[in-house]
Amino acid sequence: MTEGTSQRDQAGGMVREFKRGEVLAKLFFHLVTSPSSPWRRLEIAGRLQDWLEPRRDFFPDPWIHHTIEAERQRALEEIVASMRRSPAPFSTRLSTKARNGFPTPNPVPGRVPEGFMEEPPPHPDPVPSSVPKGSQAEPPSHSVPVREGLMDGLPPLLAPVPGPVLEVSEDELPPFLVPIPEGFMEDLSPLPVPVPEGCEDAPSHRLLRHLFAQFLRRRPADRLPLRHRPADCRIGRGRPADRRIGRGRPPDHRLNSGSAGDGLRAGLNSCPPFDAPSACPGVMGEYEPKIEVQFPEVVPVAKSSTVKLECFALGNPVPTISWKREDGAPFGRKVDMNKASGVLEIPYFQQEDSGMYECMAENSRGRNSVKGKLSFYAPPQLTEKPQDVQKTIDDTLVWECKANAKPKPSYSWLKNGEPLDRMEQDRVQVNNGVLTISNLNLADIGMYQCVAENKHGRIFTNAELRVIAIAPDFSQNLLKAQTLARQGGDILIECKPRMSPRGVISWRKGKEALRESHRMMVLDNGSLRLSNVTKMDAGIYTCVARNQFGVASSSGSLLVKEATTITSPAGHLDVTVGESIVLPCQVSHDPTLDLKFTWFFNEQVIQFGSHGAYFEKVGGRSAGDIMIRNIQLSHAGKYTCAVQTKVDSVSIATDVVVRGPPGPPLDCQVTEMTDTTASLSWKPGLDNHSPVLSYIIQARTPFSLGWQTVTTVIEQLKGKQLSATVSDLSPWVDYEFRVLATNSVGTGEPSKPSKKTRTKEMLPRVTPARVSGGGGGRSELVITWEPVPEEMQSGPGFGYVVAFRPLGAQGWMQAAVTSPDASRYVFKNESIPPFSPYEVKVGVYNNKGEGPFSPNITIYSAEEEPSRAPVRLRARSVSASEVEVTWKPLAWSNSRRRILGYELLYWGEKEKQDAASVVRTEGNKTSVLIRDLEGSSTYYISLRAYNSAGVGPQSTVVNVTTKKPPPSQAPVKIMWNTSNSKVILRWDQVYALENESEVTGYKVMYSQDKHSNPSVVETNNTSLELTLPTNQDYVIQIKPFSEGGEGISSRQITIPKIEGSIAMGAAPGSLGFSAVSLAAVILTGRMLL
Repeated sequence: MTEGTSQRDQAGGMVREFKRGEVLAKLFFHLVTSPSSPWRRLEIAGRLQDWLEPRRDFFPDPWIHHTIEAERQRALEEIVASMRRSPAPFSTRLSTKARNGFPTPNPVPGRVPEGFMEEPPPHPDPVPSSVPKGSQAEPPSHSVPVREGLMDGLPPLLAPVPGPVLEVSEDELPPFLVPIPEGFMEDLSPLPVPVPEGCEDAPSHRLLRHLFAQFLRRRPADRLPLRHRPADCRIGRGRPADRRIGRGRPPDHRLNSGSAGDGLRAGLNSCPPFDAPSACPGVMGEYEPKIEVQFPEVVPVAKSSTVKLECFALGNPVPTISWKREDGAPFGRKVDMNKASGVLEIPYFQQEDSGMYECMAENSRGRNSVKGKLSFYAPPQLTEKPQDVQKTIDDTLVWECKANAKPKPSYSWLKNGEPLDRMEQDRVQVNNGVLTISNLNLADIGMYQCVAENKHGRIFTNAELRVIAIAPDFSQNLLKAQTLARQGGDILIECKPRMSPRGVISWRKGKEALRESHRMMVLDNGSLRLSNVTKMDAGIYTCVARNQFGVASSSGSLLVKEATTITSPAGHLDVTVGESIVLPCQVSHDPTLDLKFTWFFNEQVIQFGSHGAYFEKVGGRSAGDIMIRNIQLSHAGKYTCAVQTKVDSVSIATDVVVRGPPGPPLDCQVTEMTDTTASLSWKPGLDNHSPVLSYIIQARTPFSLGWQTVTTVIEQLKGKQLSATVSDLSPWVDYEFRVLATNSVGTGEPSKPSKKTRTKEMLPRVTPARVSGGGGGRSELVITWEPVPEEMQSGPGFGYVVAFRPLGAQGWMQAAVTSPDASRYVFKNESIPPFSPYEVKVGVYNNKGEGPFSPNITIYSAEEEPSRAPVRLRARSVSASEVEVTWKPLAWSNSRRRILGYELLYWGEKEKQDAASVVRTEGNKTSVLIRDLEGSSTYYISLRAYNSAGVGPQSTVVNVTTKKPPPSQAPVKIMWNTSNSKVILRWDQVYALENESEVTGYKVMYSQDKHSNPSVVETNNTSLELTLPTNQDYVIQIKPFSEGGEGISSRQITIPKIEGSIAMGAAPGSLGFSAVSLAAVILTGRMLL
């Protein structure tokens, strides 16, 4: 299928293509057969030329283009002639046509703009009255003649066809033109064509198809249109036949509608014309797809080429084209399938791309398909070539020649361009590309060629064979200067001289010729073999080679060494996991030889240092002992010590058995389950060379912390027991079990857990804990408890039964709580007196029934809120940040209410009472200290009592003003002096600011280090004498205090050890003073501890 067809498919489908083609054909018929006005014919010719010009490659027949151009020229000449007869100037006549709606002529010669011929111009001569309205007048008899030479080489115009003029749809532009050959109308019946029966109302394109079919059936093959001649059966461009179907591109392989030529092509076997409709089935002429392509049975495709498979189908509605492989294999990523054009492109064709391909066309009326097979072929490509070689006489030549090809290639060999001599078949053999020549001689010298070929090509490769004749020569293969042999062993001394042809080889020991014996033998290749070597065999050996071209010799010495033996006996070791053992490997050997020790574990070389530091060499020069530290079960096996020297090698093996805890038991499963027991069974695991003594069973639930050892009916499970019954389980709980085995070494790994299995349900046995109650709102009885854990609920449908009664009453009131997670029940009734004692208990139940109740306890119903406010509320400022509040307490309890404590509310004068801070006390306290207040600030305070029912009324509000804050300045200019055990301190007076309280004294704090609790001394003066122990350092700080509290401390001062001498010092930034002035100071103070 060609590119033109693909474009037509993309333009809207084959049904519409036929319709457009018919419109174009109608225009063409109208142009060459209708007696229309020249204006109308000029317009039709222009439209046809405008549409055909860019499509000349699709319509190469020159007859079409020449006919249209001739008609256009004739129409123009008639128009010009008629205008010349008109009295109006030519330009005026054209302007008049433009005013009447006609565009001006296209300045491009041979083209008339679309719409230019919308209406025929008024005829210059009056139209006879006898002409009916709407009919066309005959052309004037004095029409302008056709330009000379215009019609040369063209067939005569078709004769006018009587009958009505074919209507043309203005809005349809035909995408292609079916060429009409010379004499097209001569063999046809006059239009209108007889309509087949049943097609009177069919679309107009069926008439034209019938017309074409009628013509094509009645025309001989040599008069068929160019596009339908069997010699070049293509739908598309008329170019010279080549090795392609349709397009002028480099050679490729595609399956389409076919073309002539000797290339690799496939397509239609014939190119039938449009079929005449025999009936008019379906809606608007719908019919099932008809694939206009027939593929050949096999199409060979070269390796790495590009294949294009094109499929074309007719049908209404427009068929969808798809491709698939008959074997169902998916297309690779490289394959490109264009559904719009029906083209399947396979680039870089390989062996796996070969096979049967199927094109499927499908629409709503049916489905059709065709198949074509692609076969892969590749000419030979050499993969192995013979190389130039030089051989000696009597040697054997083997040359191998291999090639890849599809189908497989055949091989042949040539010598100097000629076939090999068949007389030499016993010596020269060729087998599947392998050339073998035995007993080479000088006549075999030459250039040889290997030929690999199949039906798609052949390939050659060359190699040269040279055969040489030389005297014996040891220069490249001297005897070994020194050969070592083991006493009692065998030795081979090789002799490989280079000589051609091969001659005679003899041996000498020392100066004497060597005689062969059962121990000494000269092999066919000239080498000397000695068996059961002794010390007497040591000496110098000479190999002598001779042929007709000369004699040569080479010598070497033989040294006989003592055999190497392992003195450590092979053994069997039985060890326990975790122990360390030594595997011995002691050796007796020839002292002149070096030893190499290699250890194997289960025939694998031990790489020391790479096995977790378990293996370590501990032997000396003549010992290869190794140590296995902290041996594990995985270390059990066969250990082999191999000793090697230059002349021999020996080995010894030791089996190591490692005893360890048992392996995990197998197939642990639950065989039976009750409400509190489970029956288990299991299979024994590995005993690791120590019999199992006992088993342990562990269990796990969703509520346990890991695995727990469980109780069994038989407390101790013996080693041969493989089943047990577990007891004391919780009902209605999912359990997993596992088994551990124990032997004399220890307890092994556990088995895999059994499947989760649930115990059966039963009556609940556990009652709620911590039953209590009390509090709540007015007329309420609140009962609380701790919920029973899920693993103790014994079954589904778990809940609680709450029972209560007034203390001393006989009957119980009960309520059911269905939630297993509930922990509280509230009974509300207006008849419940406040703060009355009740006896309560809480029981449990589930779907099996009711369980036990908890012990009876006594609680109280809800009490009433305090009804009175505290009195005698007093507030006193203690410092700038603290206020002490006192009050008279209320009675602690009565029959209706209790006082559990008091709530104190305080707020600043700029704050609202709603934002007050709260301090709550417990018990019958009558005072509280409010801290962290601001100095010189007024606060308002109120108080109220509370109990479990709520809070009572507030007291009257009192106010208090805090004292001024303490001084913000720290003491400065601190100086000190030591004498024996005394320390004298002095500092400057601290003065308060205007908004601060006056300094009333100082606190001196001293300690032995920064982290210990300091001792404090208060003084009203700015100096102090301290008596301190000697031989210790001290840290001292001084801070002022006032009625507003303590001020800021000074910086820390460190006083060094006092050792009897006089010392002086000052804090950083302080001024010194004399010892005389210090002696005059009278110091007083008191100690605060």
